[in-house]
Amino acid sequence: MTLRGSSTRLVTRSQEPLTEPFYAVANKNGIMVDTEFPEPQPGPSWEQLRIRFLCSAGVAVVQVVVFWEFLVRSLPLLWPPMEPFTQWVTFLMMSAGSFVVISGLFGTLIADQLYKRYLVDE
Repeated sequence: MTLRGSSTRLVTRSQEPLTEPFYAVANKNGIMVDTEFPEPQPGPSWEQLRIRFLCSAGVAVVQVVVFWEFLVRSLPLLWPPMEPFTQWVTFLMMSAGSFVVISGLFGTLIADQLYKRYLVDE
């Protein structure tokens, strides 16, 4: 079922009436579907998410190997908590956050390239 309506009754934010007609189509369940915009695409597949996780874990391992000396020297600063407490919490969050963000970002970029190049069926 296709409905055709005139959009001259609709008003934009600048209070200028729209002059082009709009179309609405009902799908098999009777729900109106806007044909002007494409259907949303689903997110990455479970296979792609697994590859992202594995690559992020691999980047995390490389990060630990590269920064091993720094990690060993900063362990006494991470525990036990020291005064001022807010400074310690900030240091803890920056250390953990940078580790997670960097490994997640680069792992995702590498995984997406590997997935597109070798694993996608086109």
